[in-house]
Amino acid sequence: MTIEHIQNGDTGLAAREKINAAISAINESVGGGGAQPEDDTLTALAGLDTSANKMPYFTDNDVAALTTLSPFARTMLDNTTGADVLTTLGVSGYMRGLLYKVDAPSARVTLDAARFTHTHTAAQSNEDIIAGGYAMIGAPAYMVYIGGGGIKSPGFLATGAQLKWSAGSGGVDAGSPSGTWQLMGGVAGSTIGGGYAAENASLWIRIA
Repeated sequence: MTIEHIQNGDTGLAAREKINAAISAINESVGGGGAQPEDDTLTALAGLDTSANKMPYFTDNDVAALTTLSPFARTMLDNTTGADVLTTLGVSGYMRGLLYKVDAPSARVTLDAARFTHTHTAAQSNEDIIAGGYAMIGAPAYMVYIGGGGIKSPGFLATGAQLKWSAGSGGVDAGSPSGTWQLMGGVAGSTIGGGYAAENASLWIRIA
């Protein structure tokens, strides 16, 4: 679209003719759908068939398209931090603590998974036991608990220093195992006679 500018010295008639010509040129441009034909970006946007829950984006230089932007997605657009996003998503504080862990070992600590995982496989423990070994991770043992503190239930963890090799009567060998052990039965946790009593003896399994 070309518009001739009014110049100094134009007569009133000449100026009016230029103005009328400019108006006609603008009307013709608008009527032909080219209100801004020199801006390809605006032309690309104007050519989109917009509707509810749609957002424009560019697939190439001055090439526009639409994608869905749901009401739920819009609730996160004003979130300024990751914590805000997790709040919008309804993630609990416990799960946030897990998500913020930087590696698998840290995550296992949060999950309290140490008692359930170890690198010594059950198959290897069986082989070791068959070969005459004992007290390796995964191995069971009948021992007396001398740590006191009252009744202990299945799943209770004790260090080797709190245990003594035992017979069914609660009688003990002088030695203690190494590692960490999980109680598979129950013990009274009494300290009578130094804890060397039948009610303190039970089955344990080494987990670490």
